[in-house]
Amino acid sequence: MNKYATGPFSFWQKRQWALMALITILTTITADAAVKTWVGGASGHQTDWNTAANWSPSGVPGSADDVTLPAGRAFYPSIAAAMVCHNLTLNGGSLVINSGGSLAMGAGSLATASGTSITIHSGGSLSMTGDANNSVGSIIMDGGTFTFGGNNLNVPLNLTGGTVIFSSTGQRIPGGTYYNLELSGPGSPPEKLGGDVTVLGNLAIDTGVHLNVTTHVIAANTLTLGGVTQPAGTSSDPTYFTTGSSVTASAGPPAKLAFTTGPASTTVGATLANVVVQIQDASGNNVASNNVPISVSLSTGSFTNGTTTTNTGLGGSVTFNNLVINTANSYTMTASASGFTSATSSSFNIAALAASKLVFVSSPATTIAGVASSIITVQRQDSLGNPNTNSATITVDLTTSSSGGNFLSADGSATITSINIPSGSSSASFLYKDIAAGTPTITNSASGLLAATQQETVNMATPTLSGVTASQSISYGTASITLNGMVGAAGPVY
Repeated sequence: MNKYATGPFSFWQKRQWALMALITILTTITADAAVKTWVGGASGHQTDWNTAANWSPSGVPGSADDVTLPAGRAFYPSIAAAMVCHNLTLNGGSLVINSGGSLAMGAGSLATASGTSITIHSGGSLSMTGDANNSVGSIIMDGGTFTFGGNNLNVPLNLTGGTVIFSSTGQRIPGGTYYNLELSGPGSPPEKLGGDVTVLGNLAIDTGVHLNVTTHVIAANTLTLGGVTQPAGTSSDPTYFTTGSSVTASAGPPAKLAFTTGPASTTVGATLANVVVQIQDASGNNVASNNVPISVSLSTGSFTNGTTTTNTGLGGSVTFNNLVINTANSYTMTASASGFTSATSSSFNIAALAASKLVFVSSPATTIAGVASSIITVQRQDSLGNPNTNSATITVDLTTSSSGGNFLSADGSATITSINIPSGSSSASFLYKDIAAGTPTITNSASGLLAATQQETVNMATPTLSGVTASQSISYGTASITLNGMVGAAGPVY
């Protein structure tokens, strides 16, 4: 008897079934792990990673799929939602990850040909735990997050913003310039620098992580150890650094705002340009806090035009370039942001433009025939209605539409036909007197300026009668007036 033929099924039958099962499993894995090649150009969605028609074979890549971007395509992909793949190979073009977009590669690897790139914008993210061994191509970041958990990161980095996170233990940190850098892989062996590192923003070393600087140098704008921002200076805390290792931070925690370039005096309607506000620590060191909204306001009134709230750039500063004020005055400007001590600028002046018109700034006068009016004031103003004090002395001519009217000096002591507005002043005053009741129009005019007109009201005088001792009759033509007693008038009757 064959020793392998015992039982209801032979050894060879069992072996054949096991082999068939293995083939089925491998076939299933192969079928699930497809190679997806970018085609692009789908109608209305030419660059959308998340469009099935942009791939060959058709279908959006899954977490087990290897993705290739070939050279020579008219359109290359962009990502604006949560996407996945395994290995990613860029033989041509570029991949863009926009705000709200993410690409999770799992343990997949990244391969980049010369001239290719992955660009991560603010709000976008790329994560992988495989390697990126190519020393050509590039990863470009002006924002967003790149989380790397592999052993080798050799793809050149072009980092003007965003955060690079090394998430595994014992990783080699490539030398170069980062914006924000975070080390989050706890345990041993420690993270190790592969070259000199400059961090333009914040260097964060998480709890449980150790850094071995080796023979290199690392400097940062700010340093956070275990979630706590450290003061400016050099730190070598053995909880986070191996023996002989240290980091130098140029600033401490962000605390206040400062005008590094204050507003300059100018004229109404002109643009206040290059007003710069910077985030600083308590000691006045500049802090590179990105995307912080800063607002400016005036000590009195408000801006006529301009953007008054702007987010800081990568260096922690914001420049206001389009602020306009249309009211002449002396001002200070205040900069404020949530969580920061506000800043107040030095005083600056907004001067009026050249005078262009005369304007009555007193209300129309009401008086009695033969009696001088209350004070009437005329002012020279610019085209925006601001009082002008910086022009030379001008003579203002005074005229009236009434033949019975004339003008008096402000103290009533002299009859005048003109007044002067001296340099350094914007206005002058006078009185008006008319012997005829009515509504005369007075005009103030000066060479080169738009004249001012105003209608005054002159009422008829009311006589006072007293001392009538006998019946008296006054006749004139067919009219007659009968008075009893003596007649007296408080003043002239016109």
